Amino acid sequence: MESYNNSGHHPEVSASGATLANILVGVATAPVLAGLWGAQALLESSIALGQASEELFRGDRLPVLNVPSDESNPTHAESG
Repeated sequence: MESYNNSGHHPEVSASGATLANILVGVATAPVLAGLWGAQALLESSIALGQASEELFRGDRLPVLNVPSDESNPTHAESG
């Protein structure tokens, strides 16, 4: 059978131990949340940077096509 003191807690568990655990969880919560928020912001900014660089270099990947027109090409104008 387990024994309880008047407060309903086990006598082996001290009040300072439970308070220390609560303090440690409270102190660790802020950096963990900040890290998650920072990781999300970094992910979103890297996606935006990738999309911007894709738009920037989109024209560099395409070849320049020189399509002759009939007015500028004298050989087509003389033959027709």
